[in-house]
Amino acid sequence: MMDALDVDANTILGLEEKKGNLSIDKKLNQLDDKRRAYFTASLLFMLDHAAGHGIL
Repeated sequence: MMDALDVDANTILGLEEKKGNLSIDKKLNQLDDKRRAYFTASLLFMLDHAAGHGIL
């Protein structure tokens, strides 16, 4: 999804760039169970995909 939209995970989740410690977990915990499961699975898939292609 990030590649298709040419954006990062923070943009997809609607997070603004902030200085300091920004926790995706904090934002995910604000979602209902169904959305949290969807975004968690999506983010983990993207991270696994990136790691497998030398991006991380």
